[in-house]
Amino acid sequence: MDQAFYYIIYFSLGYLSFPFIRSLFSENTGSHRIIIISTGLISLTCAVALFCGAGLFDFVNHFIPIFAVISPILTALTLIWANIIIAFAFKNVHVLRTIGQNTLYLCGNEYIIKETIPILLGSIGLSLNINNPIAAVFYTVVQLLVVCYLFAPIEQRLINRLRGRQST
Repeated sequence: MDQAFYYIIYFSLGYLSFPFIRSLFSENTGSHRIIIISTGLISLTCAVALFCGAGLFDFVNHFIPIFAVISPILTALTLIWANIIIAFAFKNVHVLRTIGQNTLYLCGNEYIIKETIPILLGSIGLSLNINNPIAAVFYTVVQLLVVCYLFAPIEQRLINRLRGRQST
């Protein structure tokens, strides 16, 4: 519940902008491609700059201090747009589509898998050391794959069985 309230501005902006984003990516016109490519390059450049330690809006914050209030939101939206562009570029990769189709299961199992993997590794004498962003991305991918190909199918079968019992 606390996470929902913390991210309510992003949920709201996503809800409001979804029809525009959907039409932008579904129509294959020259102007839409120009918008996608130009904003994509800008947002991806900003994401790389942020990864390298540059604050996206530090310059503006220096001259307009009140801008610092919305700067974190604009930074997050820039990164969200970069993720949308990346997702669009890889939309035909089967494993990524599977992950995308199982987001409800991913959200539900995030905590369980995050706690279980280190315990299982520890039980065989291994330790988990995530000491840089690349290792964090790799670990996240492993978690996503475990949930998508292990937890989600089991939960889907269980839910289908429960639905079958309810309808009789």
